[in-house]
Amino acid sequence: MEGVSFKSHLIRLLLILGILSSLLRLPTNTVEAEFNLQDWEFSKPLSLPASLNKKEHIKIIPDPDVYSHALSGLVDLRIIEDGTQREVPYKLLVERGADRRESVPVDIIDLGHVPGSHTSFVAHIGSSGAVHNEIELNTTSQGFLRKIKLESSQDQIAWTVIVSESQIYDLTTDTYTSGPRSTKVSYPDSAASFLKITIFDDGNDPINISGAYSFFVRTTAPQYEAYSVTVLSKGDISKVNTTEAVIDLGSENLPSSRLSISVPEVNFYRRTKLETSDDAEEWTMLQQNDALYVYDMPKLSQSKVTVDYPEVHSRYLRLTLFNEDSPPLNLDGVDVSRYRRQLIFEADNNITYRLYYGSPIAKAPSYDLEHIFPYLVTEDLAQANLGQKIINSSFIKKSAEPVSDRYPWLLPTVVAVLAMGLGLFLMLKHEILL
Repeated sequence: MEGVSFKSHLIRLLLILGILSSLLRLPTNTVEAEFNLQDWEFSKPLSLPASLNKKEHIKIIPDPDVYSHALSGLVDLRIIEDGTQREVPYKLLVERGADRRESVPVDIIDLGHVPGSHTSFVAHIGSSGAVHNEIELNTTSQGFLRKIKLESSQDQIAWTVIVSESQIYDLTTDTYTSGPRSTKVSYPDSAASFLKITIFDDGNDPINISGAYSFFVRTTAPQYEAYSVTVLSKGDISKVNTTEAVIDLGSENLPSSRLSISVPEVNFYRRTKLETSDDAEEWTMLQQNDALYVYDMPKLSQSKVTVDYPEVHSRYLRLTLFNEDSPPLNLDGVDVSRYRRQLIFEADNNITYRLYYGSPIAKAPSYDLEHIFPYLVTEDLAQANLGQKIINSSFIKKSAEPVSDRYPWLLPTVVAVLAMGLGLFLMLKHEILL
């Protein structure tokens, strides 16, 4: 009986600890489905477009102040009718762009060289009737620059020139382990079964062609919005042959995903390193071993002065250019951009609206609009403008952190007290029985 009693007490203790642990991990406050004005710290009135019809979908472009004071991902944004305080459904559209890239099987036939003149082969598109618009050549060769011509045919008898002149190149040299490289050629959409590729060697040794890949590519270009940034420092650090620029976006929590430089120099190649920070003291690696370059020569005109990186929400960026033994570049300017975001909602020209943001406990909303949005016409929407920020005097600050995170000592203390209580109870019971 004593064993049964001890087990029952132990089970009760474990149940109490489990329930208590779960309760301590629950957020102390959660936002209900109904909009509660006290949960949002800031708002901005919306100025509807003058051309708005009775009911029409329009867009809002968040400004830097909204990004700075909203939660990450803008999950706490709410569009509210002024009079009724009714929440208005919206779609947050992040214009990251997209690539639809479908591979089309290719067989290489009739590969051959005319010494000192050209290399040619025929790419047979394996899928009959498949649409394609890009071919990528597979080669292990390095350090080449070649002009290239593309022709298409359905029967290998009648050929049509679809690209009269393009370029493929690999600018690797002995100085660098790798350099700019491109072996892709784009052309208008085609359903031809055969492509003839002619690579002009111009007296050089032929490059090694081991295969090719054909693709059907549909690209939606990303849309960017630039910040007005401050370059805190820029200059040459001669002891390590690098140029460094620290960029301040001006506020916390601002998303960014692209950095571009402006320099007067041409015909350069610089490896880069990009770091991010919230305080300009502790830095985290964001991107390394990328390269920026500008080639402006009779045989080649190519440039890359932009670094794309995974989106971050940090105030500071630090760009390092590795000059090796070359003179430092003159950084005339640095631009930082974010993906453009739009809030799309249906507005009534007889109603006034306000955008609320800055709620630490808000969750991302879920609206029916998310499911019907792909079937709406959303190009060239009229834009509502944001007014001045208004601070909500009735705002009550709450925390979304669980009690256990805000008071990490609480759970261990409660467990210790319960364990001591159980031990004392068992000890007294044992003495009584004796």
